[in-house]
Amino acid sequence: MWWRKEKARPPFTGSSFDAALQWCQAKGERIEIRSADAFDIYLGAHVVHVERFVDDDWLHAWAILPDPPLDLSERLSFVKSNEKFAVRQFEQPDTVMSLLSDGNIRIRFLKLMKFQGEPRLMVFNMLSTFDFLLNSDESRLYPSDSIYFYLKGRRFEQASRAAIDYFRGRGIRQVEENDHYISFDTGGLYCVVPLGGLGHEFSFRYAFSDLMLPYRETESAFSTQILNTAYRKMNPKIMCYTFSDGVSEMAISGVLTEGTEALPIFDRTLAELTQVVLDSMELIKMNPGLVKGTQFLTSEEEAIELASKYHGAKTGGAEHLVE
Repeated sequence: MWWRKEKARPPFTGSSFDAALQWCQAKGERIEIRSADAFDIYLGAHVVHVERFVDDDWLHAWAILPDPPLDLSERLSFVKSNEKFAVRQFEQPDTVMSLLSDGNIRIRFLKLMKFQGEPRLMVFNMLSTFDFLLNSDESRLYPSDSIYFYLKGRRFEQASRAAIDYFRGRGIRQVEENDHYISFDTGGLYCVVPLGGLGHEFSFRYAFSDLMLPYRETESAFSTQILNTAYRKMNPKIMCYTFSDGVSEMAISGVLTEGTEALPIFDRTLAELTQVVLDSMELIKMNPGLVKGTQFLTSEEEAIELASKYHGAKTGGAEHLVE
C-alpha cells in the first residue's frame, strides 16, 4: 500500500514555559506572574500553577482537584484510598495524579512540547484539560480540523494509531490485540497502547503482577507509587497506580498537535517511561523481599531511603533522588 508522503511542520525547539506565558498574555487569559519561572492562571474559582520545568522541553502545570479528600486515617482505609485513587487516575490518563498526605489529589499536565508542529495548541489543550477537571467546563474544544500529524511522512488523524505504527515500524513484536488496546513485547516487558480516546492524545502503559500476592495477603499499602518515588525526578512525568487485585501500572501520556512529525515525540516519551520502569525493577531485583512479601515499603520516605543505598552506576537513576 502506497501513500503520498507529506511534509510535517517545523518542530518547536524553544522554551515551553515562555511560549505558554506569551500565548496566555496574547489571548487575554486571567493570569498573575509570580516569578521569571512561574505564573498562575485563574479558571473560575480555581488556580492553575504553571512552572518552568527543570527540562524546559516539557510544558508543566498543576492544580488540586476540588473533589473531597480521600480518607487516609487508618492503614486499611489507606489501602482502599489508593485503590480509589487508581480508578480516578485511570479515568484521566492525560494528567499525572498524586495522592497527597492530606488525602487531596494533585493533578499535573506535563507534556513534551519540543518537536510539536503547533505549540499554541499544546497550551490550549492544557487549559482545556484543567477547565474540564476543575470546572466541568467543556467549552474549550480542541479543534477537530487540527487533529492530524505525521509519522515518517504518513498522515494520521488518531494518535494511538500512529503510535501502533511506530512500534510496528521498529519491528517490535505484537503480543495481543483487542478492541481496547494493542500490546508489544519491548525486551520482555509488554507495553500497552490503548486505542480510542481523543484523537490528538496517546499513552503507553506497563503493567506488573509480581506484587499481587503480598498485596492481597497483607493488604499492604505498597504500590508502584511508593516504589517509583525513589527514582522519579521532582514532579514525575510517570503515572503510577495499583488496582484492587494488586496489579500495578506505570504509564505516560502525550499529545500530537497539528502537523507534527510524531517520531521524535514517541521516541522521547517511551524512553522516559522505560527508564523509570527499568530503575524500579532494579530496586526489586536488589530487594527480592518486596516480591516475596517479607519486606514492605509503606511510605515514600522509606522508598527513598532504601534506594539511596544504591547509586547511578547500578540503577541509572538513584543519583537524582528527590531531596
